[in-house]
Amino acid sequence: MAVNRAETTKIIIDHREAFFRMIDETDRSGQGHQASEEFTVARYERYLSISTKNVEKKERRVVLDALSVTNLKRNKMLVFSHDQTGRFLLVGWLREMLRSFDDMRLRGLTQPDLNHLHERLAVLLAQVKNPQVLWIDNDLGFNELVRTVHDVFNDVAYRLTQNVAALKGRCDALAKIVDSANYSSMDRPGQIAKALEEIYSIHERNVIPTLRFLDPKLAIKRTVNTGGTSTVINDPPMRIVEQVIERFEESKKRECVEQLKRVEFQILSLSDEVTILRQSLEQYIQLVEAQRRRYEVIEKRYNRLRDEVRDRQDGRRRGFRIPIDSPIFDKATKFQGLKDHRARKGGLLDWPKGAGREYLKEHLRVIREKKAVEAVISRAPRTRAEVDPNTLKLEHKLRGMLTLMDEYSLPCPCGDVFLELHDHLEGRLYEYELPDIVEAIGALREPLTASATQKNTIEHGKWSYTYHVRSLSDDCEAEEKHV
Repeated sequence: MAVNRAETTKIIIDHREAFFRMIDETDRSGQGHQASEEFTVARYERYLSISTKNVEKKERRVVLDALSVTNLKRNKMLVFSHDQTGRFLLVGWLREMLRSFDDMRLRGLTQPDLNHLHERLAVLLAQVKNPQVLWIDNDLGFNELVRTVHDVFNDVAYRLTQNVAALKGRCDALAKIVDSANYSSMDRPGQIAKALEEIYSIHERNVIPTLRFLDPKLAIKRTVNTGGTSTVINDPPMRIVEQVIERFEESKKRECVEQLKRVEFQILSLSDEVTILRQSLEQYIQLVEAQRRRYEVIEKRYNRLRDEVRDRQDGRRRGFRIPIDSPIFDKATKFQGLKDHRARKGGLLDWPKGAGREYLKEHLRVIREKKAVEAVISRAPRTRAEVDPNTLKLEHKLRGMLTLMDEYSLPCPCGDVFLELHDHLEGRLYEYELPDIVEAIGALREPLTASATQKNTIEHGKWSYTYHVRSLSDDCEAEEKHV
């Protein structure tokens, strides 16, 4: 059933949890090797089914029809939908709307993103300074130029505002992880170290470039392609904004100047917010830098010790050990009481007399008593546990299925693997039911091909099973596709 665009958008907002799961999954997978926001049809349908499982049957049918890939494509909400690979991509405005519901999912601007905004402003300045522009209100070319200037200014302000919100949301979440430090858990220090590294990365890759972008006095030299020619731009982005507004002032376009000034003030106000954010991150940056300095010192001393050991490994039987008074151990002189331990002759340890002796005796006593109790328990006669008849029946059925599958191989080619397994097991397996097909297909060794569109239904007894058709190709070398 077709659903119009307005109703589909409303349903997307009401059932956005499925999209949130997909966005979070693509963000996690894109941190290491890619930044694509494509969704897979199979995973999207699975998340959609999970998020609507508590909805009434009639309403659920409407929701699934509206959010189907076919209906989204019909309403021009997809950039593309590729049936062969089973992937699709939402349009930009829809992705940004879904991310805007939570600052944690917003994407911060990195240096390449800011460079792109800078280049757009530089190209806009070249258009405004073009001597062929007629600064007449009713001129069609002038009206198009004004609309372009407003579009660029508004888009830059929107992108920067969204950038600040994204940085705040992400940094607040990471700061909570660091501030709630609990070293009683083995995983907690690793999480804190990872959060600190991510804070440092945001500071260097997002916060600092944004502050440079918003500074009108900072000299930034960049080569920009304007109209097929390379032009060197020495002015910072905000200085370019001022020059565009000055050009409108020279032409006595006061209404345009007022409108552009409001956008400029909004952009400049973001500088204070980013500065406050940077100051709040300063303590975490100092922690990261201190950890890095400690690591560099440890690595430097380790490399020095390793080089010293390698230099002494020249095959001689004497002089291959580093003496305890070697200058390489000067930094370790604060550790008093260390002995020169050798393979043949070890130094005596100065154990404190009587200190902690009573605790050691008590510890050994508890261990001996515990061992004695465990020995008595191990010698106690064991009672035979009662076995559930249903468990024995299930194990017997599973062994029979594995035996049937070991002796069976799929015909090549095979158009419908599920139907073939159903025909094979129906008359051979004891008390066969349709769910047994799912267990049996895991025992196949042949690579299968799954169809994104073709479905089939098998009915047996009280069960009915609808599935995407899987087949075995002629060459029997098809790879399993995630659809």
